[in-house]
Amino acid sequence: MCHRLLTLTALLLASPALAVPGPDSVAIVANSSVDASIDLMHTYAKARHIPAGQRCTVDLPPYDDLPITDFEPKLLTPLLTCLTTSGALPRIEAIVLMRGMPRRLFVKGQLGNLRVSLAAALAVARSVRTTDDVPVVGLPPGVKVGGKNAFAATWSNPYDSGPFRAGFEAKSGPFVHRMWLVTALDGYSFADAGKLIDSALQSEPPDLAAGWLLMKGADKARGVLDGQFPAVKAQLAGLLPNPVTIEPFTTGLKGRHLGAFVVGTASLGGTIEDNTWAPGALVDNVTSLGARPENFVAPEDGGKQLQVAISRWVRLGVAGVHGTVAEPLNNCFPSRMFLVDYAGGATLAEAFWRNLPYVYWMNLVLGDPMTAPFARRPKLAIAASPPATQVGDQLQVPEGQSAVVSVTADAQGQAVGRLRIFIDDQLVEDVAGDSAEVTLNEGAHDVLAVAQVAKSSSGAGVWQSKGWRHWRLVVVPPDQRNGADGGSAADVAPAASPGGDSGTCRASTRRAAGEPWSSIFALLLACLAFGCRRVAANRR
Repeated sequence: MCHRLLTLTALLLASPALAVPGPDSVAIVANSSVDASIDLMHTYAKARHIPAGQRCTVDLPPYDDLPITDFEPKLLTPLLTCLTTSGALPRIEAIVLMRGMPRRLFVKGQLGNLRVSLAAALAVARSVRTTDDVPVVGLPPGVKVGGKNAFAATWSNPYDSGPFRAGFEAKSGPFVHRMWLVTALDGYSFADAGKLIDSALQSEPPDLAAGWLLMKGADKARGVLDGQFPAVKAQLAGLLPNPVTIEPFTTGLKGRHLGAFVVGTASLGGTIEDNTWAPGALVDNVTSLGARPENFVAPEDGGKQLQVAISRWVRLGVAGVHGTVAEPLNNCFPSRMFLVDYAGGATLAEAFWRNLPYVYWMNLVLGDPMTAPFARRPKLAIAASPPATQVGDQLQVPEGQSAVVSVTADAQGQAVGRLRIFIDDQLVEDVAGDSAEVTLNEGAHDVLAVAQVAKSSSGAGVWQSKGWRHWRLVVVPPDQRNGADGGSAADVAPAASPGGDSGTCRASTRRAAGEPWSSIFALLLACLAFGCRRVAANRR
């Protein structure tokens, strides 16, 4: 159990939720009728330290197409109930759908039957027509153009600048859009879907040796975005140390190590499998059917591959890929500026969604929305005061006192705009500043701290990056202390001042790829106990 130590000043300084998906603002949705979907949710939640109140399940038959009549009662209402009950709803910025959820929403209308991406529909699920509060989802997603079954998108994307924010709202004509950034963890299998998590975790620091390739489209229709390449290359040159290349279309590309790849083609030969893909790599291909349901069944399992399946890239280890779930026409693919945003510090969700021309359409983005290899994340440190003793993996406090834990954030030369602290999955501190304290009573506690860069006019701070860290702390009563009879207990140092590396106990927010959190906790305790040695580790 814990309680807040909030001053009146801290309460007055608290500001509205800022930007950038992080553990404090990402919700997970899994299908309770698919056991593996629940397992994937737990895997992702553990890897990213998502609080329990942001992990939601819905009960849906495991089919590809969700009827529009089931969207509100079976998906939206249970999701809103889950997030409202936990108190998380006001801070949610992004939602990630687990494999096992339907991939499309079947909208039946007078103009014809359309299947839009479930993720795209959920993104604007709270958008309404202001005259009568009729939801946008359920209205015609597009209009007929030309042939019998040809439709074009009509709902322009209201999110087109700067960092995203919780509570996003924008008016467009008679409609008000309230958005989430929605992505999915999916692929040929649940194991492949998990590779999206691994790629995100392993992408910090970024692989700067990987090439970024802008390949021209195979034909005029699929090369519709090629004209953006020179401007994109010029801007990336100021952000990346490695060269960005523009190359003609080929199906025979081999032996490359790639960190980003865009193209437009219905057939790519062995180009996906004949190259390697860096952790954190992003991909988009202008083609009609990359995310059709058939493309989520592997060829060895009898899957009928339509054009270029985006699942092929997932299997090879990219962090994010965009595709469309049905024929979308070629005007709905993301501007190639999504690569510039990503290299500038944006999260995967922001980079893709900011550059999509339309919402409530066929678009599906796969990947962990928090992926941001190029972000300058704040670092966090923790300390106990008054001094406690440490024996084994426990913090021990003097008789009659609780453990007061201090958390400090260092934004590496930038200002810290917000600090949130969760104790045992409950938000207990939400302040505008770089430090806060909480009191821990007896027992074991999970402590999650999330810090965010304040708004900046230049550099990665434009994207108001978040950094976070998780600790497992145990507070025991004096009569249960293992070292109380003269054991080798040592004092825990007070909290370090931001920016200090000498003579202070500082724990980096980053841990090495694949390093278990248990080892990080052990290193932290060693730092606190034996003289304030710097713990160098990579946060994931």
